[in-house]
Amino acid sequence: MKDSKLLHTCSILLLFLLLLPGCRSGDEVMTIRLWEFPRWREGDELDRFVWIKRQTSEFEAAHPGVKIELTELTWDRGQDKIRIATVAGLGPDIVSGSLPVEYIEAGLVEPIDDYLTPEDRKDYYPAALKAYTYKGRHWGWPWLLTGQMLFLNLDIFKERGVEPPCEQESGVRSQESEENPQSAIRNPQSTHWTYEEFVAKMKAMTFDSDQDKRIDTFGFGFTVTPGTTDIWPFLYMDGGQALSDDLSQYTFEEPPGVSGLNRLRDLVHTYRVSSPESGGLKTTDLWQAFAKQRRIACAPWGIWAIPALRFDEAKKAKGLTEDDFFDFTVVPYPTGKSGQPLTFIGVSGFIVFKQPDPARRDMCMTLAKFLTSGQNQKALSAYGVFPTRASAGNLYPDDPYMTKAAKILQNGITVPAHPDWAKIDETIQRQIQLAVLGEKSGAAALADAGAEVRTVLSQCLKITAGLRQTGLWERAGNYLYLFLFLAGAFILWIGLKMRDINESARFAYSAISPAVLIFAVFLAFPVCRAFLLAFQEYEIGGPILGNWVGIGNFQSLAKNEVFWKSLKNTLIYTAFTVPINVLIALILASLIHPLSNRMRTFFRAAYYLPHVTSVVVISMVWRWLFDYNYGLLNQVLTGLGLEGLHWLTDVHLALGSIIGSSLLYTPGGPIIIYLAALAAIPSSLHEAARIDGAGAIRRWWNITIPLLRPTTLFLLVTTSIASFQVFAQVLILTDGGPGYATSVLVHRIYTTAFRDFDFGLASAMALILFVVIMSISIVQFKVFRKEWEY
Repeated sequence: MKDSKLLHTCSILLLFLLLLPGCRSGDEVMTIRLWEFPRWREGDELDRFVWIKRQTSEFEAAHPGVKIELTELTWDRGQDKIRIATVAGLGPDIVSGSLPVEYIEAGLVEPIDDYLTPEDRKDYYPAALKAYTYKGRHWGWPWLLTGQMLFLNLDIFKERGVEPPCEQESGVRSQESEENPQSAIRNPQSTHWTYEEFVAKMKAMTFDSDQDKRIDTFGFGFTVTPGTTDIWPFLYMDGGQALSDDLSQYTFEEPPGVSGLNRLRDLVHTYRVSSPESGGLKTTDLWQAFAKQRRIACAPWGIWAIPALRFDEAKKAKGLTEDDFFDFTVVPYPTGKSGQPLTFIGVSGFIVFKQPDPARRDMCMTLAKFLTSGQNQKALSAYGVFPTRASAGNLYPDDPYMTKAAKILQNGITVPAHPDWAKIDETIQRQIQLAVLGEKSGAAALADAGAEVRTVLSQCLKITAGLRQTGLWERAGNYLYLFLFLAGAFILWIGLKMRDINESARFAYSAISPAVLIFAVFLAFPVCRAFLLAFQEYEIGGPILGNWVGIGNFQSLAKNEVFWKSLKNTLIYTAFTVPINVLIALILASLIHPLSNRMRTFFRAAYYLPHVTSVVVISMVWRWLFDYNYGLLNQVLTGLGLEGLHWLTDVHLALGSIIGSSLLYTPGGPIIIYLAALAAIPSSLHEAARIDGAGAIRRWWNITIPLLRPTTLFLLVTTSIASFQVFAQVLILTDGGPGYATSVLVHRIYTTAFRDFDFGLASAMALILFVVIMSISIVQFKVFRKEWEY
């Protein structure tokens, strides 16, 4: 009896401890959560957060009672972490970034207008404040300004006897422009070259450097990557633009936009000055080709590339020499019919999230303003970017590279400030990938993108207004919540009735209650919540229960070509990988089983060892193997006198390449399971068959395989589930591209949820994936299940 009461007490205490974090009272010390990305190193320090740590310590010393809690983000997944934490209600108070339109629309960001003094407005450069302006208000404290431009490898220009574009004077420089390069915006003096001049020079830069009758050095290199603006100046050069000025209409498919895309496409297919892989390359691939391998003469980069490419004392101290670097310069993009070179600029600053407490809001604004003060912006010279305040002064008075960069940014523009720009950008750039790879014409690609973009533009937030049937579905949703509440109350009542059951049963229930509680909180509840989200329109910052849309999400998916493409790719991947991997495991296990115990142990460990290695690491190795210019596979093909293949950038080969990499990833787990099953088969059956004259292959076919049928069923089900959930390989190798050639369901779910913030639609996809996996598993059970086994 005492033991039972003790278990009851422990269970209640565990529940209290689990709920305790949500019941804390406010601390006397005001803690401000600051999330920041890695920036620059100082001296020999490897820590890229040294500057921000020093500033927060200084702020804490000046404001007793305030504690800054710094969270260090990464560039790879930092934005995803911010989104996930914000949705969970655990986001930062202050975070660095560009204009967060989606957060603003959700009501999660504080405007700064009431904290901008007249001195601040005068001190900030107009372009910086404009970058944080949305619907007539300012939503962040601008900190740094950067932008895209073209970098030229002057060593290649000199080798080919080609003159880089000349600087053209277009006015007398004022005293202000001498003091501050940013003022060149008002006194332009920069390099201009037309598209035709650009093409002529790039042709001269494209050649076969090792005389193997294969072009290996290209004049111009670029990538088509969602979320970047490297190629957009070409798309805009003839007057095209993605959206109308009021952001309500898609306008890229008009003649100026098509003309711009055709100019970019011609660099690959007409003039052949860019690699045919350009549409499928990643940014890291291009950087390796330009900065390390030096087989690209011209490429677009941000200002950050200037200190990365420049040889200085810091690099000399690390043992590097001038031979490790090359002479370079920066120039603007070529001009088109508009007559002016364009570039896209980016302004980053500190955004303050919604603060219900006025005192806390004031302190957050004070911290953000402190971090972006003119005095603190002087440190940006170590980062190779421009300040946003005039009071920071000229950070690069004797730096010719940064002076040229400042001139180039005079025509800088920003991407449209649309709440769903991330989704629009991905749609457009996926179609541009197909155009650049030669799968579509420029007009067809932009027209196909328009069909999807118009759907996005016509939506009210995420779900089409016509699909929202609030009356019926709100009532149905409320009834569902009522049912769940009553079910919970019933379970609680059962718990209270435990007093009436016998002692042994009460002890058993008490013993398992902690595990059941953890299961309910961390598994059952998330699964139920995801199921409900499939029938809701969930908005960031909106009601926690969401808005009921019934089958609206499923109706959207029925019309979504990308979803059907992803489902088809997933089915193809599963259809190839599952039976082949299971067959390979069966054959290898059958060959290993007759060996001695020592040899079986060796092969068991050898085949399972690759599974200890991270899938990400394996995928990175395969990415090197698939490299068009230096990958091992193409090196072998070239050695055999064959033409190398575009393994990851050819629309028709990319999915097959991923399937091939999965097939060659030895199925160590299934081999272990098959070996265990083989050991359970009575040896007398094989001996009797041998006496009857059956050979090894016949015994294997008629005895081993039938008796392994239950094991095969298990492996088919488990490997099918794993194959339907393929994600890491696709993310690392192709990120779903080129176009949507390798997009699979889990990658699409991830993109929809954490890049587009459409959690309702992502949950609907997840529910469909569950149904598909369940259906296939049932079919497998029907076909392979037997009532007997060994």
